[in-house]
Amino acid sequence: MASVACEYGTLNRRSTDPEEPRVFRIVFEKNKEVYRPGECLAGEIAVEFSEVKRIQGIVVEFHGLGSVHWEENRGGSTHYKPVTHFENEQVYFNDRTTVFGQELSDVEEDSVVVEKGLRTFPFEYQLPNRPIPPSFEGDHGFVRYWLKAAIIRAERNNHECKRAFTILTPYDLNDEPEALLPAEESYTFTIFPSWFSCFRPQPIDIRARTDRRGYVPGETIVLSASVKNHTNKKVQETYAKLVQIVRYFDNSGFSITTVKELQSVKQHGVESTTMARFPSINMLVPCVPPSGLKNCRFIEIRYEAQFLASVTGKNSAISVSLPIRIGTRPLKLRHGVKALTDIPEEEEENNKDDTQPQQNGAIAVTSVTGGYNIRDNRDSPFIHGDLIFTPMYNYYGNSSF
Repeated sequence: MASVACEYGTLNRRSTDPEEPRVFRIVFEKNKEVYRPGECLAGEIAVEFSEVKRIQGIVVEFHGLGSVHWEENRGGSTHYKPVTHFENEQVYFNDRTTVFGQELSDVEEDSVVVEKGLRTFPFEYQLPNRPIPPSFEGDHGFVRYWLKAAIIRAERNNHECKRAFTILTPYDLNDEPEALLPAEESYTFTIFPSWFSCFRPQPIDIRARTDRRGYVPGETIVLSASVKNHTNKKVQETYAKLVQIVRYFDNSGFSITTVKELQSVKQHGVESTTMARFPSINMLVPCVPPSGLKNCRFIEIRYEAQFLASVTGKNSAISVSLPIRIGTRPLKLRHGVKALTDIPEEEEENNKDDTQPQQNGAIAVTSVTGGYNIRDNRDSPFIHGDLIFTPMYNYYGNSSF
C-alpha cells in the first residue's frame, strides 16, 4: 500500500493492516488551536477507506490531564540502588461521545457501514468553565489537553487518532501591583588571600536591575548592571541570562527542579582594580508559558533575569538573580505613557479574551521550549496523528515600552 501524506492524523507510514483507513484525522473548526476554559471545542473526524467497511462505531474522547513523573536511584547498597518512581496526577476532564454508529454493540459484531471514500463526522464539546491550568509540556511532567477518536471494531484492535490542543488561562500583569516596579539585587564576592599574605581580602561587587518585573512574550527586558573589581584578578567576561525554572512535586512532597536558559547576552570583562557599567542589556522574552502555571498544584514555573561574572581562578561564575513575571496580557501604562497595547475603555470589555491569535496585538506562537511526544501506554498500536505536540502562547511582537 502506498504511503499517504501526513496532516494532523493522515497516515505517514506504510500500512501493514489491510483494514486500516487511508485517512484518519481530527480537524478543528476554523483550524483553531488555542482555547480558553468554557469555550466550545468543535470540529470533525475525517475518515477515508479504500472500500466499504463494517464497524461498530466511531467515538471521540476529550481529555485534560496533569501528570508528573521522574525516577531516581535511592538507597540500597554501594553496587545496587533501586529505582524509585515519583508521581503525581490530576484529571481535569475525561468525557466521550459517539459520533457514528454505536460504541458497543449488543450482538458484539460490526453493525454499521462506512462507505468507500472520504467521510466526515462532526463533534462538539463544551470545555469546563472552571479554573484549570494552561497547557504545559516539560521534562518531568505536563498539563495536556487532547482528543482521541477511535474506530471501534468487534474482536479486532481499534484504530485511533490523537490530537492535542492548547488551553491558555489569562494572566493579566495589570493585576500585579509590583509588575511595574524594577527588580534590583547586589552581591559581593570576596577573594581571601593565603594565610601568609599581607594583602587584605579583595571584593568584587556586582549590582543588577531590571526596568520592571512584569513582561509578556515579545517584550524586551532592559537590564542594567555594574561591576566593581577590587581584586588583582581580571573578570574575564560578564553576561546576562533569562532562565526558566520549573519545579515538579510528587504526591508525597518530594520535588525535582529543572533550569533552562532562554536567552544569553555576552558582555565584556572587567580589568583588575577597575569598575565597569552596563547601562542597557536587552533580552527579548521568547514565547514561553506564563509564570506560576496557575491552577496546577504540582508544577511551578518561575523566571529569572540573571547577571553573571566569570572570575579568573573560580570554577563557577558569580551572579545575581532578579525574579520576573511573565504573563499573557501586557501592562497598559508606564510612567504616564500609553503602551502600544492600550485600547480605549469602551473597547476594553470586548477584548478581555487574550487567548486568541491577533488579539490586542498578540499572535499565537509555539513555545521555544520545544515539542514533546504525547503518546502514552493507553494508546493503541494503531494510533494515527501528529504525536509531537508543542503548546502555543501569546506573543506580542509589536509591544514594547
